[in-house]
Amino acid sequence: MRAYGTLTNCYKLSNNEFMKLIALVRLGSYYKITDISGVDVQKLIEDVQPAGICKMKGRSVESDERDIIRAEYVGRVLSNRKANISMGG
Repeated sequence: MRAYGTLTNCYKLSNNEFMKLIALVRLGSYYKITDISGVDVQKLIEDVQPAGICKMKGRSVESDERDIIRAEYVGRVLSNRKANISMGG
């Protein structure tokens, strides 16, 4: 699943791009392509919103820095989750 690969390996990730890609991961979960739960996805969405990142860091964070922090956090969370991705067939 390309969206999952992008999310786990990117260096910088805008909120807009994250939302588009995580929607595809959620869709893959719905169709049983991946076993990442909707609850995990929703928690991740909440954690990486601009306010969530500022709260995580305990300070105000500029947009470019937030994008880097978001990419690192999303990659770490999804990689630790070790999604089982089915390629169909």
